[in-house]
This record gives sequence, structure tokens and C-alpha cells, in this order.
Amino acid sequence: MATASIAVGGLCPFYTPAGDIILSQAFARPELGLLASRHLTSGGSLGNLESVLRGADANFEYRQFAVISRAGERWVHSGATCRPWSGHLLGDSCAVMGNFLAGSATVEAMLNAFEHAGSAPLSDRLLASLEAGRDAGGQADGNGTPARERSSALCVIGGGSLSNVQDAAVAPINLRIDLHEEAVTALRELYETCKQLPVYNALRSSVPAETPALGEWEVQHPATNPPPSLLHPGRRPTR
Repeated sequence: MATASIAVGGLCPFYTPAGDIILSQAFARPELGLLASRHLTSGGSLGNLESVLRGADANFEYRQFAVISRAGERWVHSGATCRPWSGHLLGDSCAVMGNFLAGSATVEAMLNAFEHAGSAPLSDRLLASLEAGRDAGGQADGNGTPARERSSALCVIGGGSLSNVQDAAVAPINLRIDLHEEAVTALRELYETCKQLPVYNALRSSVPAETPALGEWEVQHPATNPPPSLLHPGRRPTR
């Protein structure tokens, strides 16, 4: 996700231990994300989630909300009083939504980019979708004045590796840009540096005895960002 607001990654996305994905945005109310998480985790159905949320929130028509369940079910709500343009689209295996947008072309471009990204990793497809939305107009006010994306976030949920928590969902990729003049561009740059880290983290988690020191591994892999202490042997990193 990306927006003109600050620190969106700490406000809008949620996921349950079992892997249900939840997004609460527009006039964001994070309590609703938590309520949806608890509802689904306790065995509540996606079919009656909307009534649960409406019952807890008198301003629900100001919200935009999406859920993709662990089973692949989807539900999206774009409130009638979200700032225009606001709306969403459902693809074969995805949902895209946005509010305060330049127009419907933004979500159409996002959906098209995601569904035509071929066999690329999910994280790359998600980033391609954000970039396409930005390039198709992104956010803008009612007069068409663009509002640049100042924060962005990318999160991919995967399976846990411990035998006693086989059903637990973890986030091998969970990146945030909280304040930047070009947040989508910055997110892409951060991802290109960090995208190999899940491999190292999985190694560290599964076979710690065979895991090299982080500094050694970084020099061999994300070479664009080796640790300062290894760039300049003998020099202490500055803080």
C-alpha cells in the first residue's frame, strides 16, 4: 500500500496468526482491523464480518476495508462517504482498492499490472502494482491536484517453520517507508536491498550452527549495503 499520509504501514495493515490478510484504510480506524482479526481468529465467518464491523462503528461508511481469508475468500468495502475518487476491483486472486485517487484508472492499472506480472515473486507483483497505480495518477484531490505518496508498505505472509506452530503465519518480507517525498520509489529501493534477507533469516532460524555472521553474509549478498564496519576495517561505525 501507499498513500499521501505518514506512516501508513503502522496504521492500516493487519494479519492473523493463521494468515488472514486485513486492510483498514481511508478514514482509518485501526480498532476495526483488530476487531476483524479477533473475529476471524475466533472462528467467525467472513460472511458476517461486515455486520460485526458496522455494529461497532457508526462511521463505517467513511472506511475502506478489505479481507483476503486464509482460504482465499475476499471481501472489500468502499464506504459511500470516503473521499472521491474511491473504489475497488476484484481480480482472479487479488483485490485492489484506493481512495482520494485521481480516478478509476489508478486501480485499473494496479489490477492489470498485478495480473500480468507473470511468474514473478508475489512481492515483485505487489510492487509492480503500486508503481502502476502511481504512474496512472495515484492520489489527487477533487480538482485533480496530485498528492504524492509519502509513505508505503510491503508485507508478504508465509508459513512458519517450527513443527509446533505449523499453521502460524509469519512475514518474511515486511518493509515500511514512513516518510519520503517519493515513497513508492523508496520502497522499491529498500526492497531491492532487502529481498535476499528472508533466505538468511530462514537459514538462521533452521540451522543456526551453519549460519555465517550477518556482516559476512551481507558482504556476499546485498552488496549495495554492506555494514560500515566492513566497508572500513578498523573504523568504528558512527551512530
